[in-house]
Amino acid sequence: MDLILGGGYRFGGNKTRFFLLLQSGVKFYDYPVATQSDSITSINQDGRRIFTTRATFGAEYYLDDKRAFSIDLFQNQIWQERDFWDDKKAAWGVSVGFITSLF
Repeated sequence: MDLILGGGYRFGGNKTRFFLLLQSGVKFYDYPVATQSDSITSINQDGRRIFTTRATFGAEYYLDDKRAFSIDLFQNQIWQERDFWDDKKAAWGVSVGFITSLF
């Protein structure tokens, strides 16, 4: 799970809008830790956290004032080498969605 905050900027016209987001925060994850006592080996999950950033570029196409299709291209990055995280490696993703107002 990631807990991230940041700022962004939205621009464009009435039908098509674009946005940029730059965010940073904390990634929470579990890491297996093995302990041995006599002939018994126990493997437990240790809750850990690490600094992360995310950059997002997205586009929205509005069908009317309250409904739109969206597509986002984002990149998450870990800035430390620890546990199974490689230093400065990034993960890329795409999100496609439908946006609407509930009220």
